[in-house]
Amino acid sequence: MGDFINMKKWKKGSFTVEAAFIVPAAVLMTVLLILCIFYVHNQVWYKTAALEAALAGNSRMEGSGKSPGETALESAKKRAEQQVMPGEIPYPQVNDDGAGIRVSYSGSMFPSFPEGLFSCTADARVERVRPVKFLRMLQMAEKLGQAAEYAVS
Repeated sequence: MGDFINMKKWKKGSFTVEAAFIVPAAVLMTVLLILCIFYVHNQVWYKTAALEAALAGNSRMEGSGKSPGETALESAKKRAEQQVMPGEIPYPQVNDDGAGIRVSYSGSMFPSFPEGLFSCTADARVERVRPVKFLRMLQMAEKLGQAAEYAVS
């Protein structure tokens, strides 16, 4: 008879009450983790796309007939349309100031949430490559190195 009383205490339903709180909390935490992973993935993806577009504008061919800014904008639009993750496709902005190209994306990652909750901005800047200036600096550094060797010996 004592075993029957202990069994009644054990089957009071406390497990059901605990599960009613723990299971929804675990599901909510899992969904939030997945949303955070998607958010970070999109942020990295757009940062990489911005850098890639800036490099495409910086390394365009001279005889192509397009300015570096146009080439970067075309590449940025194409990369933005290739994104397959949820969210709106942000419109890229390109700024070509002569010294370099800056490409930036901004937008909301999950439009179903309140505005600003999952918004992000990805920005990349690439300095303009000037091969003649770079080669002259290398030659000057080489001459300075030779002068330093001569002064030491």
